[in-house]
Amino acid sequence: MPVNEKLILFQYNVIIYAPEKKLTTLGVTLPGITYRPLAKNGKGTWLELWAGTLFAWTDNYHTTNSFETSSRCGRQDVRAEPKEGEHHQLWAVRVQEF
Repeated sequence: MPVNEKLILFQYNVIIYAPEKKLTTLGVTLPGITYRPLAKNGKGTWLELWAGTLFAWTDNYHTTNSFETSSRCGRQDVRAEPKEGEHHQLWAVRVQEF
């Protein structure tokens, strides 16, 4: 959900059903935040910094269930506008988690 041009809130939900590993995991982030420091008038949105906390509950079928929280932060470098002389297929996407 965009708050403004530089700030976006997000929620991530996941269900992992793995019968071969005998577990089911439910995960959610509440809330995550994305910050675009260079965004201005629809330009400069290629750099994103993001952070959130993942809460995950795992139902282990034959052992003790678990609950964990893990903080996540990182950056995403998406060159959405090719430089002069570049073609669109040369866009660079790089995601880095710290």
